[in-house]
Amino acid sequence: MTDVVRGGFPEATNAKEFMKSIEEKYKESEKTKTGNLMNLLTTIRYDGEGSVREYILKVMDIAGKLRILEVPISETFLVHVIMNSLPSSYTQLKVSYNALQAKWDVNELIYMCG
Repeated sequence: MTDVVRGGFPEATNAKEFMKSIEEKYKESEKTKTGNLMNLLTTIRYDGEGSVREYILKVMDIAGKLRILEVPISETFLVHVIMNSLPSSYTQLKVSYNALQAKWDVNELIYMCG
């Protein structure tokens, strides 16, 4: 372990204390990661680069990482996030979705955009 990394942890008299301090640092890092992913999920926008399918898969990947961090994202919420992040050129798709009583899952959304 380098001196720089070692300096980030308080002096420990035994291995148990040292492991406890590492665990506390990891938890803080986990909170930061969760915050960054939540920010990305709520601000991401499809900019026309690549296919819409790739974009949707990218959003699904963010949601999957949040699930691992114990922040469950429902499929319905994810569909709404994706729909709201699409540009105005997808207005017809949004209108169609809102007019239907059935809720789409992410796979149906990919199919409709494809």
